[in-house]
Amino acid sequence: MCFIVPALIILAYCSDHNAAKTLQEVLRFAGGKKAEQATSFFIALYCFGTCVTFLIIIGDQFDRGT
Repeated sequence: MCFIVPALIILAYCSDHNAAKTLQEVLRFAGGKKAEQATSFFIALYCFGTCVTFLIIIGDQFDRGT
């Protein structure tokens, strides 16, 4: 909690200061094009992991009926 709240406040300040609408835009202003690309990659990786986890949970639910 000690790190999350200040990080969100800093992101909100940077977003307001640069009129950015997405996290990638905020990081483009703060860290350049490489930071924007890294953020996009990690968001895609997180979404992929979430989808795989969801499919595993759904598969486990179907397996219990037999």
